[in-house]
Amino acid sequence: MTSILKRIVLPLVMIPIGITSCGSSESEEPLPSGNTLQGVWMSYKVSSGGSASAFDDVKWMVFDATGQIIDDLPQHGLYAITSEELKKYTTGTYTVHGKSVQADTPYDQYTFDWTDSNTLTQKNSAYAYHRCLVKDNLRLQGSWTSFETTTDPWLDQPGVRQVLTLNNDGGFTDRGLFVSNTNFPDKDPNDKPGTGIYLVKDYTLLLNYADGHTKALSFTGAVGLDPSINNKVLYLGGNPVYKR
Repeated sequence: MTSILKRIVLPLVMIPIGITSCGSSESEEPLPSGNTLQGVWMSYKVSSGGSASAFDDVKWMVFDATGQIIDDLPQHGLYAITSEELKKYTTGTYTVHGKSVQADTPYDQYTFDWTDSNTLTQKNSAYAYHRCLVKDNLRLQGSWTSFETTTDPWLDQPGVRQVLTLNNDGGFTDRGLFVSNTNFPDKDPNDKPGTGIYLVKDYTLLLNYADGHTKALSFTGAVGLDPSINNKVLYLGGNPVYKR
């Protein structure tokens, strides 16, 4: 991710960067252990139902290693992101002063307390950002659906259904997770069902279908949960999918 954002974000933002040294000084407390912000962070509000899978008002922020941010997670992920794609999103800069992080865009200013290496809290705000723990080349085993009622019998019937199965051998079966109308699964060639090989890279799920079409979607777990351990809820392209 470092080289991708460094190559693309810097020419677009064109703002001088002054990154405070990550080392401590006499007037500053040390940074948290693992003192890098680089990566994707997720913020949320738990819905009134309190369900473990009920996250509302989900937001993301991307920090790179050069003092740049994207005030969102691009829908198609960060792997091989293009400058044209990045133009759709708000970018900005950040600086670190001890345990304080200042992030600025043309539209918003954020002041975070970084007292935990995986959590950024905001003064006078109930929202916190949690580090998304996604490892490259992650392998998963299971099926996920866009239906919150994962036991709906309709999902087990033959035919096109909004279910994606990922196997720990790197293969996948897409029964129609991205199809809006199961009666017309081939309406959009980029969304039609199929099988193939998948890869997780730079917070991106890459689906390479056997018929030659491909799909790239941003990929994180739910807030700070490591999807290799807890993958009951995943976020693909910014939308939640639920494990069956």
